Formats: sequence, C-alpha cells, structure tokens
Amino acid sequence: MTPTKLLVGQILIVFAIVILGVWFATQWVAVELGYQARLGSPWFAAFRIPVYFPWRLFEWWYAYDAYAPQLFNRAGAIAASGGLAGCAVAIAGSLWRARQTRFVTTYGSSRWALPRRWRLPRSSWRRRMGGAVERAGAQELSAGSAR
Repeated sequence: MTPTKLLVGQILIVFAIVILGVWFATQWVAVELGYQARLGSPWFAAFRIPVYFPWRLFEWWYAYDAYAPQLFNRAGAIAASGGLAGCAVAIAGSLWRARQTRFVTTYGSSRWALPRRWRLPRSSWRRRMGGAVERAGAQELSAGSAR
C-alpha cells in the first residue's frame, strides 16, 4: 500500500475518533438529562433510545450551561479526550508511515547513480553527435569524482 493511501485512511480514522468522542459526550449529556423534551427531537431512535446529532452537545452547552455547569464540564472533558485520542492515533500513524521503508515510492531516488546507468542509451541522436556526448559525460564524471 502506498503512503498516500495510508495517509487518507489515517485522516479518516482520526476524524472518526474525534466525531465519535463528541457524539459519545452528546449521548452522555442526553442520558444525564433524562432525554428531556427541551433537548429537541432526536435524529433517530436505535432500540428505543433517542440518538442525537453530535453537534447538539454544543447547542445544549450554550443554552443550559448555567443550569448544569458540572455536567457540561464533564461532557467537555469527554469530548476533549476524544480529540486527544485522535491526536495520539495521528502521531502513531505518522510514526508507522515513516518506518515503512520497504515500500518506497518516492521519486528522485539514487537509482540513476548506478554505473550501468552512466552510459547513455544507443539512439539516433547520439550517433549523429559522433560520441561527443559520451566523451563529455565521461569527463564530467571524472571531474565530479575528483572534487
């Protein structure tokens, strides 16, 4: 798998962790508040349990923080822990990607520097030049190694 594919997958995993952390905090607040009607209508119900949009936490926090500050402080800590977990996964994924040396797909590697690549391929333009290119190339290579 190429590093780019891993990077896209890593980004999706980190976003999923952060969103799930906020969503868990939202559902936790809804449970603690007893699924009151003032919370608004749920997105859907799963097994008779109302499920709210993840961002509803922030709406409730703004509207009801004065009434239950301890509750929303804990919910904020839960949501922040999801963000920290996402950050830890991003760092671990970056380290994992950096250590994948078997699958090097970068351009500009030093494979051109092999001795068999020093000679130019036989082609019509080289024949027309009469070997001048090859002689100039050999002089540049010997001058470059003397430096």
